[in-house]
Amino acid sequence: MGRLQLQEKLRELAPKAWYQKPPANKMSYPCFVYKAVEPTTVRADNRNYLLIPRYEVLYISEQEDDGIWERMDEAFSHCAIGRKYVSDNLYHYVFTINYQ
Repeated sequence: MGRLQLQEKLRELAPKAWYQKPPANKMSYPCFVYKAVEPTTVRADNRNYLLIPRYEVLYISEQEDDGIWERMDEAFSHCAIGRKYVSDNLYHYVFTINYQ
């Protein structure tokens, strides 16, 4: 599986998901904006054995608590729940997902 499959799975949780953030005037909420980050490396026999792609996923919503933490935890088995913050009267939730 790859990035496009991740995007489809994110769109099951929110109608919009972007790999590259569009201009602010083109965004509608709730939505996901995600990017690839350094992969998780599994080492064996003193060398890299496996590289697992990792993504930082930002969920943006106009509602404070719409159950996204629970839905993300159910949808992705390797999902680390990060911080939550408010910016421009929008609620932002950060997740890190290992996704192959």
